[in-house]
Amino acid sequence: MFKQILKFVFICIVCFVVCSAASKENGSSKNKPKRKEMKIETLKKVECADDKSAQLGSVVHFHYKLSGHPDIIESTYENGNNAQDKGVVHMLTKGVTLKGLVKGIPGMCVGEIRRLTIPPHMAFGSKEMVNRFPPGATVIYEIELLDAKPADEVLQRFTRADLNEDGVLDVTELEAVMSIAMKDGNFPMADDPAIMEGMLNELFQFADKNKDGGISTDEFRTMLKLQNNLGGKRTKSKQEL
Repeated sequence: MFKQILKFVFICIVCFVVCSAASKENGSSKNKPKRKEMKIETLKKVECADDKSAQLGSVVHFHYKLSGHPDIIESTYENGNNAQDKGVVHMLTKGVTLKGLVKGIPGMCVGEIRRLTIPPHMAFGSKEMVNRFPPGATVIYEIELLDAKPADEVLQRFTRADLNEDGVLDVTELEAVMSIAMKDGNFPMADDPAIMEGMLNELFQFADKNKDGGISTDEFRTMLKLQNNLGGKRTKSKQEL
């Protein structure tokens, strides 16, 4: 009988401890402020097939207006003579693009316009964006989708090389791509600035088919095909020797 009483008391103590721990945990979670939800509004709806819409992993080309209510801080629609009037290019991948854009753009069709109200934890967080936003700011992006393509290896390389995100590669950006390719291919001339400069100018003139001063994704793809073909021939000739 005595053992049964002890057993009962022990069970009661255990239950009390567990319940107390659970209530403390619930209490602490209640005290935590809830994170704001992101708001997605469709301002202009466009219908398209799923395989034509922007998806996670897509390379997307879009115009945007960025604001902290009510003032517009930045817009790609402005400065018509600037390359930025062509919009920007991003790859919808976590760790590469702003979290709010990665969540808010998928599903959009070309021509569609959305307004994304992005809370701090999905925008710039506690960082202060000088002359733009204070720490912990909620930001608003108005997005107009211009194009969306599956991110094959070529588009991934192009997007990484397009440092200013204007959708074309200039000479400086092409130089970075070329330097990596030359060093990876063990070309000794990669260490000679004069030779590199001459080859860079020749390559840029060759790749820029429409002579608009920038290399588009299609021109970049053609350039890489030529590079791969030459690389294959070079390997074959080595094997023959």
